[in-house]
Amino acid sequence: HGLTICAVEDINFTSGQSTITEDSIVYLKQVANILIGTGLFVEVRGHTDNGGRDADNLELSKERAKAVADYLVHRGVPKDRITYKYFGESRPLVSNDTPEGRKINRRVEFHLINRSE
Repeated sequence: HGLTICAVEDINFTSGQSTITEDSIVYLKQVANILIGTGLFVEVRGHTDNGGRDADNLELSKERAKAVADYLVHRGVPKDRITYKYFGESRPLVSNDTPEGRKINRRVEFHLINRSE
């Protein structure tokens, strides 16, 4: 159970890195405030497009998911309510054949869980 929110346009990183860009901060602050206010648990899920080596993409998705999870903790979300997973290029939403498709596949998802149900 739970709800997955896909933040394709809202969370960005420096190309090839796990550095969260400044334009992502407002959205991440909102996510943190929602998590704090509701008591929901979250699993941060990192994904990449298929550019580059599989192993590199898996590592990059791990670093990005961890960076987002760490940021949420920094904003006050209790660490015991956050986990993260990473999938590299293994779960594309759309074809990687176009720049637009690759952009959609480079994403962070938030899987929200209400453990009190």
